[in-house]
Amino acid sequence: MTHAQLLLKLLVSILVPIVLGLVKAPTTFAERLLIGVIVFVGWTALETLQISKELQKREKRERAAWAIAHRFDEIIHNIRHHLGEAIKDFYGENDLFQDHLCHLAEELARVVRQAAEKKELFVMNYHFRSTDLVLSAFDGDTAKTLRYVWILDDPLLDDMWRHYMKQVDQMVKQRSLRKVKALLVYTNRDMLLMDEVKELLGFYAHSGGYEYRLIDSASYARLRKDDNLEADYVDFGIYGQRYVYLTLSYGEETRGVFTKHPATISRYTRFFDSAWKSPAALEIDKNELRRVDVSKICRGQG
Repeated sequence: MTHAQLLLKLLVSILVPIVLGLVKAPTTFAERLLIGVIVFVGWTALETLQISKELQKREKRERAAWAIAHRFDEIIHNIRHHLGEAIKDFYGENDLFQDHLCHLAEELARVVRQAAEKKELFVMNYHFRSTDLVLSAFDGDTAKTLRYVWILDDPLLDDMWRHYMKQVDQMVKQRSLRKVKALLVYTNRDMLLMDEVKELLGFYAHSGGYEYRLIDSASYARLRKDDNLEADYVDFGIYGQRYVYLTLSYGEETRGVFTKHPATISRYTRFFDSAWKSPAALEIDKNELRRVDVSKICRGQG
């Protein structure tokens, strides 16, 4: 407790009995003095409770950090142990095992350094395979809003996208996600006549917790250029205030980068919201779209 806080508490404790006296409350001097003491003690108790809560939060964070560090220490310990055993059978510096293991260790060191310094992590298919872990980014998030850009293509969906959509929809229905905002980018108007696209739009338009906007690829590219967004990334998703996922490429392996850098998250969120509100972004009258359930959207999953 600072000297200023202590003086403020003493001042309030003195003023409360005086105010009671000015309004002619039916109290004696001794009672007013007692009220002042009670105010002082009560205020101190509230502050102590708040400090205790903060200490508990800090202790919880420290325990979690220790558990994570301990897990990595165990892995590193095992690596050192098994490496020591493997070295006994190496044929010198030109040993095949030695060369391969050294390259793996150097790559791991590079990945960890990039995560520490740039707050970035290169992944392949990670957010499709580990959807639950990715979506846990919304734990403790008050807004609980998932934003993503989807470049519409033919075929529209693959098994990974279907799995992802089902997981997201489950979170929406459980109220773990309050809102999903999809910015759908199309290359030509004919794409909007595709049955799959119309079903997708019907799903977004009629499902609670979902919103969408359509924007043509030329307008989207122009907005990206005006905002100086990196040209390397195909699309992106914003997971609350914790992560942005930037897609490098699709295919048999979806390659991309997760970042937790606050400036990057803020920049991509601002861009998304700006594109969402731009004159080029539009909606189709929901009365022109049929109500579609997520199970129909994902019916092709094998």
